[in-house]
Amino acid sequence: MFLMTLQDEMWEKKVAKIFQFCHSTINALVKAEMSELPLRLYLQGALAIDGIPYEEQETVAYEFLSQVNKQFYPLHVVHWLLLLHHAGFLLVRG
Repeated sequence: MFLMTLQDEMWEKKVAKIFQFCHSTINALVKAEMSELPLRLYLQGALAIDGIPYEEQETVAYEFLSQVNKQFYPLHVVHWLLLLHHAGFLLVRG
């Protein structure tokens, strides 16, 4: 599925840069007081990293979810939102 990981020696660095950029962009949206969009993007980022072969996968997912916890909801609410999403009851619109 991810043949590029075998061919690209810089895969880990590229993935890290992409998610750092996404995280900083979402943070800018939070500062612009656009609360609903950043919430969705933080959750979507945590879900996206789950499907990408990356050594720091758990760390990145935790960082995105901790921002949801810090900026928007208590962690137990985030947990339930993700469970509902995986069960197909909640769709995060992009």
